Parts: sequence; C-alpha cells; structure tokens
Amino acid sequence: MNTRSFFSKATLLVVTLLLSFVGVTKSAVSETKTINFDTAENWVQSGSTSFTSYGAHAYIESGVTIQGTNVLRNAVAAQDGFAGALGTYSMRVGNTAVSAVEITIPSGGVADFSFKVRRWDGTPI
Repeated sequence: MNTRSFFSKATLLVVTLLLSFVGVTKSAVSETKTINFDTAENWVQSGSTSFTSYGAHAYIESGVTIQGTNVLRNAVAAQDGFAGALGTYSMRVGNTAVSAVEITIPSGGVADFSFKVRRWDGTPI
C-alpha cells in the first residue's frame, strides 16, 4: 500500500487549503477515477465532532482513503468570490501546525495523480 502525505506542518503555508478533487488513474486497469467528495455516505466523521467543525474526518472512495487532521467538510458557500466546493462538498484544511491530509492509495498504485488546492481567505501566511 502506497501512502502519500501532501500537507503537513512544514508544507502548510497557505491559510486554509481547499482540496477540490483528486483524479486517480489505476495503471493496471487504465481506468480514470475522479474523487470529488460529493458522496455524503463516503465521509467518515471524527467521533461526535460535526463535519462542519475541524476534526480528524476522512473520505473513502474506490479504495482511496483521504484522512485529515484538523479538516472539515466544506460546502458550496462562496469565499472571496469562489465557491467552497466544485460540487457538493470539499475538504478544507485548517490553518494550524497540526493540520495534515494523508492520502492512501490501494496496492497497485496509480499512473497519474492530481488535485486542486486554493487558499480559503484573504490572509494566507
């Protein structure tokens, strides 16, 4: 199983990042899969912490696990003239040294991997 950590305290230089979608291509099958965070049933809540509050929430789809530390499930409300999500939901990463997102990809890996990120407000670090 391959694990990649894309946001950690050393790399979180933007106030709050908005993870819009992850494009995953399985090389063995040559299948393209887009993970857009829009399926409510795929979200894993951090205990009793609301999805709209920062916590250790996760999103699981097609064997890919996106586990966040200090993240929340963001909806479409606009911030700085941009929608909060490209579809129904997105994963928003908090502006703290402990914030992180780890993406675990099933065995076999991927051929291509991409994601969209943007700042959340007008005061990025």
